[in-house]
Amino acid sequence: MQNIILSAFKSLSYPPTEDQLAVIGWFFNNLWILRIFSLTILLATLYFWYKTIIKLIGKTVALISCLIIFLTPTFYILWLTSPIDCLKIFLLIFLVFILNKNTKHFGKLALILGSVYIILFSFWTTTERSSFVHKLGLKEAKTELKLRFVAEDSLTDPVKVPLKIKRIVYNKYYIEYKELVNEVIPFFDMESLFFQEIHPLEQKSVVIFVWPEIFLLIGGTYSLIKSKNKKISSLVWMTLLLSLINFLFDPFIIFKKFELILFPLSLIMALAVSNIYKTKILFGKIVGFIIILFCLYGTMANFSDLNKRPNFWLDNRPYFYEFVFDSIKKKDINKFEKIYVTSLVGKTNKYCKYYFGTCDENKFVFNSFELKGAKPAKNSIYAGFAGEFIGSDFKNNINSDWLSLIKNEGFINIVTKDLRDTIAYKFGNYVVVGEVK
Repeated sequence: MQNIILSAFKSLSYPPTEDQLAVIGWFFNNLWILRIFSLTILLATLYFWYKTIIKLIGKTVALISCLIIFLTPTFYILWLTSPIDCLKIFLLIFLVFILNKNTKHFGKLALILGSVYIILFSFWTTTERSSFVHKLGLKEAKTELKLRFVAEDSLTDPVKVPLKIKRIVYNKYYIEYKELVNEVIPFFDMESLFFQEIHPLEQKSVVIFVWPEIFLLIGGTYSLIKSKNKKISSLVWMTLLLSLINFLFDPFIIFKKFELILFPLSLIMALAVSNIYKTKILFGKIVGFIIILFCLYGTMANFSDLNKRPNFWLDNRPYFYEFVFDSIKKKDINKFEKIYVTSLVGKTNKYCKYYFGTCDENKFVFNSFELKGAKPAKNSIYAGFAGEFIGSDFKNNINSDWLSLIKNEGFINIVTKDLRDTIAYKFGNYVVVGEVK
């Protein structure tokens, strides 16, 4: 029965992410206990979002908004892979709920406290920093300014401009302003929000909203503009601004940067759905219900594709470590002196502890290796990318005869896996686990 379910819903067998490994020890090292916890707090988040909206506009819009969020692929992937983000979202919406319940002018206070919370949370939970944070200082602006001056001065026929005038046009503050604006503009990218399935940049990310929902957003925006309910407008604007703060300070993949925008946009769409139901214009009701049917179809189609091809939508690094450590576990590791596992794509030691329980530091070596021109250590296991065995290539074009070349270096009992995505550029997409006697 379990195999039937996992074959139909392949995404459920997705290996643990680094986010999950960071906290899985608190959940008896059981991935599904952690996932159930993540789902529970996301459902609790929807409950508090519902209670917040119902106080401002009523039960129907509140239910529709929660349903839209629940049906998004992003909601599904968050509880499946990202417990820390689930906790962040829960605490923020709970904060909004508490302030809405106990303060008259909760919008401004929620925006201030929510912004501080998002920034502190991002700094506390990870050492990685977003590109926006890196550009807050003037260091990068100064570097770019110097490069621009050097480039202009090195022209064969430069335009002579007095330095003082040039400083007015080109200065570190202008460069800083330009760079920060460039970080803000992608927040308004409708292609990432509604057209991820056919995104022209082919971003590696989860679908946030299916494309027919953009019509609900347009209709809902019109309803919001016409509405005299200032409290619901305040809630939308406040959550949009919090979404922007999260977008700027979250250093991770695009769907995580946009995770908070689910709430204001779902509320706007809920207004459209509610008005479609209420309208007495037959043509408008028919068109509206057709749009809703397309939205439901798009959601189900994407969910189906997500379960057929999880490696297309999701990060391939967990698949890499699952293959590597499952392959090593099938061998009698006590017979080998050393086991070399590459650290090119993540925290290898954490994955080792997850799959083995404990990892002998004297036996396991977690580091990238380059065996081209060097002899592999005897009586050892090597696990890494093909490029680490035969030499890397800056264009990621690994020799097509890579398997024969690896065998010529003395490797036996080789097992391989072809990853769909390039996660270690220059080293190819083939994962190799082999022995040296």
